Amino acid sequence: MSESYWVIPTETDERAPLTMLREQANALTEATDGQLRGHVTTTSFSNYLNISLSVVAPALDGYTVEIITYRQPALIYPGTFESIEGGSVTIKNEKEFSETLKSVLSSTAMQRMIASLLSQIKAF
Repeated sequence: MSESYWVIPTETDERAPLTMLREQANALTEATDGQLRGHVTTTSFSNYLNISLSVVAPALDGYTVEIITYRQPALIYPGTFESIEGGSVTIKNEKEFSETLKSVLSSTAMQRMIASLLSQIKAF
């Protein structure tokens, strides 16, 4: 076998956006006892990975609202963060991603949407 020129790092301390979105999906599911579920999907397109976080209401026939999409290159940053609240933001590093994610998920608009979905679920 020929000599490999690849240098593979053993570990990194950087938390990937995919990891953070999955953590928040799980947190929503746990916080609502499964009445609402966080769901993360990935698709690839033209050297980019698109990661989406959705809220799913199983009791409402699986009603799904896509709330965040992050489009990242192989190097993760910079990427494009889009939310249901509108507009897109260029994210330069993990700290910016985390701060933007927190801002969107804790926003008044997101609280109203979650409350509305939970209220409709109670009607069933």
